Amino acid sequence: ILALSRNALVLNSHYTTEPATLKAVYSLLTGRLPYVTRNWKSYLKESGKDVSFSQVLSKNGYYTEFVMPADGKVYYEKEFLLPRFNRVSDYHDLKALYPSSRSTSMGLEDNTLIWYMKSFLEKHGKKKFFLTLSSVNPHHPYDVCDRSYEVFGTKTPYDMYKNALRGADDVIGKCYALLVRSGIEKKTMFVIV
Repeated sequence: ILALSRNALVLNSHYTTEPATLKAVYSLLTGRLPYVTRNWKSYLKESGKDVSFSQVLSKNGYYTEFVMPADGKVYYEKEFLLPRFNRVSDYHDLKALYPSSRSTSMGLEDNTLIWYMKSFLEKHGKKKFFLTLSSVNPHHPYDVCDRSYEVFGTKTPYDMYKNALRGADDVIGKCYALLVRSGIEKKTMFVIV
């Protein structure tokens, strides 16, 4: 991320509107503050009519897709995202595509995002697209599937958090490298949140 940030717009003072992933994604996609609700099911009802950025892009000829190696059914994320994207893929879809991928406590290894993006660019890279990749790392309990990321040890939760950050950083770098190899990085907005 540091290498990418040297030639990028970096917003150092941005904070999430909500620590819960679904509500944070809602705010990113709609530009609105999240609703206060008692449960995820009622959140779906409250936010159902709100227009998202991905829907606007889709109406203007962009192919839109959201990919997450986590189980999209746990917090109703997939149900929330399906009406807002042309396609939504989660743990179950990715596991079917990549049966040898390793599972973590939060979903599949983030490397599945790299594999998926490679095939996505081969299929959709020449069209206008809006692809959202949502990694599981860094996320408690900070599992990493590749032991090469465990450079900080595993004695404390903070060590494990730094290892998970290293893994996420590696995945982001490899995804950006795929854009460069496909020759579309100059006409692609690459956003890291």
